[in-house]
Amino acid sequence: MFVNHSSAAEVGTTRASINRTGKTNAAKGVENHYSEYSEFHAREVEAHICASFMEMTEMKKIRDKPRLPMPDKSVSKQTRDKWLLEVCEEYVQKFVLNKDELISLVGQTTELESVNLQSRWTRCVDDCNASYAYHSGRVRHEVEVHNLSFDDGPDDRDHYGYYCCRMHCRLVFKTKATRKRYVKNNEKHGETLPDDSTPQEKRQEDYKFNYHSAKLTFGLVLLEFNDAIKEGDGARLFELYKLALLLYKTYGHYKYAYAVLLYLVKCTAILPPSQALRLKWNRFFNGSGLPGRNIPL
Repeated sequence: MFVNHSSAAEVGTTRASINRTGKTNAAKGVENHYSEYSEFHAREVEAHICASFMEMTEMKKIRDKPRLPMPDKSVSKQTRDKWLLEVCEEYVQKFVLNKDELISLVGQTTELESVNLQSRWTRCVDDCNASYAYHSGRVRHEVEVHNLSFDDGPDDRDHYGYYCCRMHCRLVFKTKATRKRYVKNNEKHGETLPDDSTPQEKRQEDYKFNYHSAKLTFGLVLLEFNDAIKEGDGARLFELYKLALLLYKTYGHYKYAYAVLLYLVKCTAILPPSQALRLKWNRFFNGSGLPGRNIPL
């Protein structure tokens, strides 16, 4: 997902880090050398955690002290635990979770839920009461009547999964066939906007930050999987499978997505409560009896 062999010369990419650390076996990919690549990926995620934490605490070198108000040894353990939790939450919000994107995602989810209940798209602007059966019709109304612009960049789809016009005329279409037919039949398609139009300003994205933030997030998810398995925590693993279902579906691993979906449905709806509890928790084996030594079945 994060390895591109053509990026070996670009410092900061995973492929360049493999070359710099001399992990030649990991360079052959997870399909051919799973153990070697898994070990390298774990070390790389740990390096991302250390580097990002040093950035947050304004540490220039590894031996510097973090510039944070740290509790002394005289305070209680509960106070130190609360302080550590607050630092971790700040770290996650800064490097893993984008607050603006989350707010936008919550708004889109709320709007989709209202559409499912009412079967209409409404509220293009505050003083407009028009409603439409499809999001594409609402966007056309916004562009032609209110002269609004929602062109977010070169992406093929918008936030709701509708296909964007490739000529950046600001319209969206429900299917590719509809978009192709519109481009073919519209002679004025693709002409420039009027001078009095005020298109929405495009954001300047930091692609390097997005790349490393995504890699850090994915690495933390894998570490959470490993910790849940080692501790034999079936409830935590059950919650993580919900996230894994989305990842499998997004990247085209439909058989894995179906297997995870079947497991979730069995635990919540199909099996009796006693069998569902057994399926959720009886997924590990500990040969030594020591804590943190579980392996998956």
